[in-house]
Amino acid sequence: MVINIIRILDNKFPSLDVSSQKAVYASFYRLAYGVAMHIANDHWTAEDIVHDALLKVLYHPPIVDTDRQFMVWIKVVARNLAISAVRQRKNDLFFTDEVHFLSDNITTVEQVVETKLLLQHVRECIGELNPAYRKIMEWKWNEKSNREIAFVSS
Repeated sequence: MVINIIRILDNKFPSLDVSSQKAVYASFYRLAYGVAMHIANDHWTAEDIVHDALLKVLYHPPIVDTDRQFMVWIKVVARNLAISAVRQRKNDLFFTDEVHFLSDNITTVEQVVETKLLLQHVRECIGELNPAYRKIMEWKWNEKSNREIAFVSS
């Protein structure tokens, strides 16, 4: 397994034959999938993370002294990508039905574009908030009462 993955460091991966590339990918998959699946808790997301991690490793190989350091680095890359994917999914869930909520009053393409730009700006502004305030905004978006928010946040 180590020998297959080390071929990535030699920058010879693109020149390998298809069966060798598949062997390298299989070794990489076995190494990174467990980490990605543990964090993402979703098979398809974990596979996307493994693909992204492989591309990241191919384009930006590390300078390491031992095979063990390289293997650990692959796991760190997979872990960081999985954490980013979970954060992105969490942000996407916060705004799942925003377009449907606003779509009742939208009649033209121009209004659709303006609405999407407005929602993107709102996402950016909420992303800049303190996490505690961001959570309160999420509760308000989900129509929690002020009393419920005060009870939960205190």
